Amino acid sequence: MNRLMMTALSLGVALSLAACNEAPSEAPPPKPAATQPAPAAPPPAPAADVAAPAAEVDGELPVPADFEEVVAAEITADNYAAELDKLEAELSP
Repeated sequence: MNRLMMTALSLGVALSLAACNEAPSEAPPPKPAATQPAPAAPPPAPAADVAAPAAEVDGELPVPADFEEVVAAEITADNYAAELDKLEAELSP
């Protein structure tokens, strides 16, 4: 059984290698692409409305801990639902 599997595997590898050495058949030349006008430049991105709590210092990336002080001052137990609704509205397509 083991010898039969090795023979089948060897035959498969040999056929695969033989197929790689064949010259590719001639494919028809590609059709020329229709000329299209160049796309217009995208509009500039709008400025962010959210105040950045901490600027990058020495190439460090902002992490969630950088935003905790700002969020603690802006979001309270009284207005958390309204803030959540506002965030959901910003993120919805």
